[in-house]
Amino acid sequence: MTGLDALTRKRLAGRPLYRGQRVPVIVAWNCRGFTSEHPEWGWIQDCEHVDGRGKPDFGQLCMREQVRVVENRLCQVCGQEFGPGELMWLVGTFSAWFKEPAFHAGCGLYAMRMCPELRRRRSECARSTSVTGCTSYIEAATLRFQDELLGTDQVRALASPENPVIWLYAGPVEPTVQLPLGEWLEKAGEYV
Repeated sequence: MTGLDALTRKRLAGRPLYRGQRVPVIVAWNCRGFTSEHPEWGWIQDCEHVDGRGKPDFGQLCMREQVRVVENRLCQVCGQEFGPGELMWLVGTFSAWFKEPAFHAGCGLYAMRMCPELRRRRSECARSTSVTGCTSYIEAATLRFQDELLGTDQVRALASPENPVIWLYAGPVEPTVQLPLGEWLEKAGEYV
């Protein structure tokens, strides 16, 4: 983990290793999916995810961890909370809604260096992908077989074992910064 600041190294220290790399929280480990009942969201798509068991599938989000991390406003890489007033960074395609959970600036830099999918996106989509910084976000969700984003009350009313919540989305409240990915990477050291 050379080239990382001390706080980022500390945050990542608890993550399991695979081939010498720390595996982000939301990476899917080879496991079977199923549907379960969530106390707040109703029926959700779930999995048997256990950190360190099997092989991580970089480029695939774990459905259970994605919901847990968005719901609890944790970093998608280290799994830890954001400090009061600390910027949460969301990466996507210049959108109001983001499926990938937020990350600390240092954790995002680490992930973009080690994750094959993020390295590909970084080279192919540096102009069409944005990074948005905010201190808060609201949630919405999609159900299986539906592309429309639904609010929390709608989700609770419609979720079922046959039509569970697949993803939670984060909608930044009053974004403070929005930059193309390439520009954010050039300035990222300012945010760590």
